[in-house]
Amino acid sequence: MPQALKLLLTLLVATTGGWVFYWLGTPLPWLLGALFATGVLGLLQWVTPCPTVGLRFGQLSIGLALGLYFTPDVLGLLWGLLGWILASAVLTCLMSMAGAVWLQRSLGLDARTSFYAAAIGAASDMAIQAQREGARSDLVAISHSVRVTLIVSIVPFAAAVMPHAEPLQLLVGAPMMDSLQTGLLLLAAVGVGLLAERLAGPNPWVLGPLLLAIAVAVSLPEARLHPVLVAGGQILLGWNLGQKFSPRLFREAPRLVVASALMTLGFSVLALGLALAVWLGTSLSWTTSFVATTPGGIAEMALTAKALSLNPPAVTAFQAVRLVLMVAGAGLMIRLAQRWGWLTP
Repeated sequence: MPQALKLLLTLLVATTGGWVFYWLGTPLPWLLGALFATGVLGLLQWVTPCPTVGLRFGQLSIGLALGLYFTPDVLGLLWGLLGWILASAVLTCLMSMAGAVWLQRSLGLDARTSFYAAAIGAASDMAIQAQREGARSDLVAISHSVRVTLIVSIVPFAAAVMPHAEPLQLLVGAPMMDSLQTGLLLLAAVGVGLLAERLAGPNPWVLGPLLLAIAVAVSLPEARLHPVLVAGGQILLGWNLGQKFSPRLFREAPRLVVASALMTLGFSVLALGLALAVWLGTSLSWTTSFVATTPGGIAEMALTAKALSLNPPAVTAFQAVRLVLMVAGAGLMIRLAQRWGWLTP
């Protein structure tokens, strides 16, 4: 079968999975439906990998959709949460160091591989840093695939059954951007994404367009991205997550899969305590606090907040600051963990 036809068939299956989940009324349907559909294809060894340009577009569209929430009023409210956002990021870094200890002692991995595999940050950023530092980037990618897939598969459903009345109503009734505005914004986002990638910024195709959209939201009247673009971005992100699951994954690193799943469970329990502190100490709702502090990915958790009408800017801010701190401080955290005797070379 020609490669182009295989690609189209995988896209069709991913889109159909999203439509089925949408029809069933599940939270985050387009992402989760695509994830599960392509995950099944992966286990059957019929999946075609999502093209890099497709993944970049998915990340870009989600970054833009989230950034448009950051109006001046919202930024003012987030400024009051800065202390909690920073404290949450630091505590998450400590959780990651504890996860690295767990992986090293249960699997005997070297210090760098253990840390990057446990770090609660973007999978791509952690794998790139691991490769640069001479660690096992393949094992790092497997660990993150397990963590993110488990969190994305469980948290939206858990959050959906929680009471999630949100005092801050965002972009209610805001008009959609017209075709010309959307086209110009997409072109500018591609340029910003390329620049952020060239500068080796963390998660460049999400955070670059996100910052661009924040600048637009600050200077222009409130507007939102067309829902079709957001749904398309979710399908592409779900496809990228689902394709990672194959029989080969479980044959080559079964112990790592189990250890990463247990580590994710531990992270989730600790994150519940952190969410409780944020909820009690701020004006955020319990469900927003829960999603903001959960050990998932920035795009997936912010989309969950958006789908459930929570507080996407707050969730995005918590997740983004954590990501930047994790990427920028990885080397320091490894050295500290070794100096304190937590990790051995």
